[in-house]
Amino acid sequence: MHGRVFINSENILKNSRAIKPGDKISIRGKGKFDYVENVGTTKKGKLILKFQKYVG
Repeated sequence: MHGRVFINSENILKNSRAIKPGDKISIRGKGKFDYVENVGTTKKGKLILKFQKYVG
């Protein structure tokens, strides 16, 4: 909501945007990441996602 998150160089203002494997996510103040896969869910139904630090 503060304009700090970018997915594939597109500023995201709502948290309803779905991401796909291979998407590049940039968070101001935190760095750049590649979304790898959806690993599963927790007992409470929250998603477990796998990211890796973006390199070049």
